[in-house]
This record gives sequence, C-alpha cells and structure tokens, in this order.
Amino acid sequence: MKPAIEVVKGRCVGCFGCFNVCRSMAIDMKFNKEGFYTPVIDKAKCVECGRCCEVCPVISLPVLERLSKPFAYASWSKDERTRMTSSSGGVFTEIARTVLEKGGVVYGVVWGDDLIPVHERAENNIMLKRMRGSKYVQSYVGEAYRKIIGDLERRVPVLFSGTPCQVAALNRIVGKEKSTNLYEVDIVCQGVPSPTLFKKYLMYVSNGRKIVSLNMRDKSKGWTNYQIKIEFEDGSSYVSLHRKDLFLFGYLSNLFLNNSCYNCPFSMIPRQGDVTLGDFWGVAKRLRDERGVSLVLVNSEKGEQLIRDVRNIELFPVKLQDVARNNPRVMYGEQKKPRKRETLIKISSELEAKEFIRILKLERIKNRFIFMIELPYLTFRKLVRT
Repeated sequence: MKPAIEVVKGRCVGCFGCFNVCRSMAIDMKFNKEGFYTPVIDKAKCVECGRCCEVCPVISLPVLERLSKPFAYASWSKDERTRMTSSSGGVFTEIARTVLEKGGVVYGVVWGDDLIPVHERAENNIMLKRMRGSKYVQSYVGEAYRKIIGDLERRVPVLFSGTPCQVAALNRIVGKEKSTNLYEVDIVCQGVPSPTLFKKYLMYVSNGRKIVSLNMRDKSKGWTNYQIKIEFEDGSSYVSLHRKDLFLFGYLSNLFLNNSCYNCPFSMIPRQGDVTLGDFWGVAKRLRDERGVSLVLVNSEKGEQLIRDVRNIELFPVKLQDVARNNPRVMYGEQKKPRKRETLIKISSELEAKEFIRILKLERIKNRFIFMIELPYLTFRKLVRT
C-alpha cells in the first residue's frame, strides 16, 4: 500500500498524523521546497502497513458526533489581566484552567527556542501562560498525539488546541472509543504561513539582535488596532501596526499560506473541535470592546458541558449567520489564491531575507495602488446601498 503522502500528493496539510502513528519509524517531518512541514518516507523502513492512510484526515474525514447547528457566542474572560494578555477575549485560557482544575493536562502552541511554534504539554497555570496569543505560522506538532494517547489511556482529561486540520488528525487517531476524556478546541484558521519564510522575516527585523520576546497581537493600542511587538536582548524593540508590518500584510493577503489552506476541508461546519475559538470580527456594537472579544462556537454535547463548567467568562448568545458574515472561515474552507502566491513563495524560499522583504514591499505598494484606483467605485456602491 502506498504511504499517505503519496496518495494525497499536493493536498498534504502537514498535520503530523502519519508521523505519530508509524510504528516502523519510517516517517520524518521535514520542510518541503515551499517551506512547510511534509512527511518524508524512508522506503527501507516502511512495511506498507497502511496505518498512515487510515489516520490521514485528507484521505478520510473523521466521522464526528456534532450538534446539527452550533451554539454561537460572543465571550471574554472576567479576569482583566487574562483578557488583555490574550489575542482576543482570553476564553482559551479560562477553558484550559477548567481542565487543569479537573486534574487534566493541556496541549497548545508555544514559541519554541528558535521562535517557531511548537505544541507542548502544560500541567499547571505557569506552563499555560506560554500558550496565550496567536502564532501565525505552521506549528511543529511533534509527538503530541502519541503523548495524548498515553494520557487518555491513564484516564487523564486532555484539552488539545490546534488548527482544524490538526484536530481532524487527532480525531482520526483517537477514534470514538478513546475520546471520552478528550476535549478539543479548533481555532478559526485563515491558513498557515511558511515557518521558513517567517524565519527570514525575523532575520530581517532583528538585524543580528537576539530576540527575547515576540507578541503578534499586542493590544496596547486596542484589539482591532493590534500590533506586532518584538523585544531584543539589548533593550531595543520593533513595534508595528498589523496593517503596516510586512509579514502580517503577507499573511492577511494570503500570499504565503500552505497550498492546502486555499481549499480547506476542515474549516467548515461541522467543525472539528468540541469548541471553536477565534476573534469575533464584526461583533455587534453593544458587545464591541477594544479589550478583545472572542467568538465561541459550541459544536458538541461534550463542548456544551465544558463551557458550562467554565466559571470565569461572560457569554452572550448570537446568531450563526451574524458570525459568518465577517468570519467566513467559520463555515467556508475555500478562499481565493492570489495569482502571485506560487511565484512569490517559490522565489522567496530561495532568496535571502532582504530580498524576501523587498518582494513583499513591492506587493504592498501594488496593493495600495489598486486600492486607490478602486476606492471611488467602492465608495459609490456603498452610497447606493444606503
């Protein structure tokens, strides 16, 4: 039987599912030519057992027990510090604390030693703090799924947070019979940029200085006006509004996402997680707050019970159609792939950091020029509608 990566070919999402279940240790995760994690098969070790194909969520979507229609909420933590140090409303931290109080563990993403996102296991609130905040880069899952299986076999409650494709991989691996103590949170995911290109961006910004902290969603100027903030060992810092920073411009313009992210089979309803979390962009004026507002979707009975157990959050019911209006990735996995994406990501992966930044600057100038040309037409359409 062919390994899963040969079956899915260009549709691989880099979820690490096959890597975690290969008993022959024939699979390693390495960066492909575009700079994304991809399984590489050692044919000498592969016994063609087919286990990688069985768990690959791209080959077979998980069969899920989900509510026919999710319950949707605007939400935030009642704790001011938790809310302000989180990307949106701090709801993930409060859910995670609830699982820890049950004697459980939490698997989430932290900044690794080389400033590449890594999935780690938290057993207490101190370890949990590192999981706060958005990391807009493809994460290294490592052996997290294997460790989760071990925790579940010991009947330890587990909370796993990840992208929809990562949660889908975990669903395929665990199966219904072992999932009683497993709680899953999938994020509203626009897609994942290349870690390779992110490293080049950091090299350019740091200019030889050692980075000591990185916050992609600093809210000191407000939730909707968030900044990227990078602090260096010499006491200096780099701070830029998201709409001015070149990496965030490229990310928000979908210029260097993984190829599979433009037609994602997991970013839709039914959602992969028991609970879905994200920023509630377009939230009603009565609930808008520059300290941050989380979008919460409750997708299963288990997720409903989990949210009920979380004491320290505010919950405001909203309509699902109001959520989808400004958060399309809640319900739709398809998004337009920029014409420049293939050229940009291929060229950028082969270039030095300064040249990569130069290309992004040119793209931003071009986008601004197009916007200025289209602005009168867009303004006229808006006036006609009102």
